[in-house]
Amino acid sequence: MQTFFLSLFVILAACGKTQDDTTTPPGVIDSGSTVESEDTAVLDNDTDPEPGDSDAYVGSAADLMSDAAEALCDSMFRCCDDDAQAWFFQAWRDNTLVADRAADMPPNTPLSPDTCPELVTDLLDRTWLGGWVSASEAGEVTIDRDGAAACLDELRTADCGEPLRDALIDRTCFSVSAPSGGDEQRRFLAREASSGASCSPVADGFGGLYYGTCNPTEAFCCVTDETGGCSPYPAVGETGTCAATTPDGGACTQEAPLQMCETGSSCVGGVCTVNSTSGLALGSECYDPSTYSLLGDCTDGWCDLFGSAKCEPKKSTDETCMTGEECTTGWCEFSTQTCDENPLCNG
Repeated sequence: MQTFFLSLFVILAACGKTQDDTTTPPGVIDSGSTVESEDTAVLDNDTDPEPGDSDAYVGSAADLMSDAAEALCDSMFRCCDDDAQAWFFQAWRDNTLVADRAADMPPNTPLSPDTCPELVTDLLDRTWLGGWVSASEAGEVTIDRDGAAACLDELRTADCGEPLRDALIDRTCFSVSAPSGGDEQRRFLAREASSGASCSPVADGFGGLYYGTCNPTEAFCCVTDETGGCSPYPAVGETGTCAATTPDGGACTQEAPLQMCETGSSCVGGVCTVNSTSGLALGSECYDPSTYSLLGDCTDGWCDLFGSAKCEPKKSTDETCMTGEECTTGWCEFSTQTCDENPLCNG
């Protein structure tokens, strides 16, 4: 059965030589997406929400992780059959960080209401969310309490079918895939550390690794190498110092010493260039293979990365496909490689 993560992988692989939020520099293994930056509206972890703000999340970062696990599990039992549960856990089954738990995941072991929350909490903790919890407990990031409440509410209240599928793979909330950067950030987090502050890389895609706990609109986490410059290969567990990013039009490099663009920009030919998010009509060029860059978003179609490099019309049921984004239904059946009705989490 085809997963939604395949289409994400294709886009990331195609953009492998630009220094934007979906880039993997030479020698770096990306965990699933990239440069990210969260909202900068910050609430102190140790303070209560403002009076009257009854809808804001009131727990700690660790509480949020367990609450997210419970909300994810509840949605599985509410809407998703065995095949859909196996689809949801595939990214974790393939993750070497939690290889010892693969036997506990669907389809290897059926989900149980008693064991699911503990399992998902452990998976979130050891793959990506645990890094943000540790950073929050160290005072390096804070919880955006309105964003946290919204992410949980969307999981808890989404109707079965497309609304829940969208909530499950929402990279601004609790998806295994990291946000793509720019305006797409983890909504439940806020990073405000500026140049000169201590920082840590976090295992949440390219953005978590390279911008770390810094505010990525103005700084990246500089982990120095043996020469004293910013290393192009930071690692989780290291400590760095937030260093100023380069604005649009300025000089950048992925080589040592590393110099990052602000989130939402790519390093193209040594110059920071804002990633295009403009809408593109059918037939428009959407991908530049010479720079491995997406040129915008196809408004009514899909971007044929490995073919015409243009926005092509969506395909009807039974037409051949490689990824779900090619299909009007959003689903490409893996076994037949044809567009089909989406069978996941329909209740």
